[in-house]
Amino acid sequence: MSQSDFLITAGNGNTIGGTYYTGSAILNSDLSNPLTSSVNCRVYNQENINAGFNSMHGLYFVSSSVSGGTLFNIPETKSVSLRLWARFTDSSFSIYQRVSLLAKHNGYNTADYMTNGSYPYSGYEFGYKNPNNGTLYYNFGNYKANTGNTSVTIPGFTNVGINQWVGLRMDIVPVRVNRITNGTPTSGTLKDIVTLYTASLSTPDTWQQIYTTELPVDDNYFVPWGSYTTTGGAPVIGTVNTSSYGFSAISETSVASKTYFDDFQIFVEDAF
Repeated sequence: MSQSDFLITAGNGNTIGGTYYTGSAILNSDLSNPLTSSVNCRVYNQENINAGFNSMHGLYFVSSSVSGGTLFNIPETKSVSLRLWARFTDSSFSIYQRVSLLAKHNGYNTADYMTNGSYPYSGYEFGYKNPNNGTLYYNFGNYKANTGNTSVTIPGFTNVGINQWVGLRMDIVPVRVNRITNGTPTSGTLKDIVTLYTASLSTPDTWQQIYTTELPVDDNYFVPWGSYTTTGGAPVIGTVNTSSYGFSAISETSVASKTYFDDFQIFVEDAF
């Protein structure tokens, strides 16, 4: 997908100003062990800005203009698979380096950023962050509770490595319930099954399943399909008041810090 296929906004915690959160295009061939699936990737801080603890944080959501709007406000009758590649350089401020897939998201906050209830996180997130030499994590829900948004580390994936491409994939499959209520046939989503995968550059088409969970509709972690707004509303800049699919990227402003991302894909098919 091209940059024009996304609605791009500044994410929560973007403090550098300007439009640096859109990233810069560079040739994959300029990197060691490059991706071969595309010519260009995007990178944060290609300009070598050195501004202390400031950060660049961008949110990239698939536009309603893509494929006639079929990838926007996706209904509960569909399953969705999101895929993305991410990479970091070394950095002393590595807490700010991360790339994550976002599904059914409120368009503003992401895991580990502004964790107080005034800035609610809502959606499903699966990401790769720099701390501890590369860590895979997830965060689900918060549609109902309007609480903080601390990420959960996936056991066994706290030393994935940096200065290399890491594949991220998140599949969301709704499960429907059909029943008779007071003599009337009713149906609706019973739960989401969310499955997370990773891949390495050596075998980019081989996805390793690393986590799966079921999110029932009556659980706080479930987020409805279709259009919604968050409890209390999503604040300030970057708000997308619809159910959105895409990804997030963050880097801090340190000369040594670079955050790369490339080859985002979204697949949608009938679930029932």
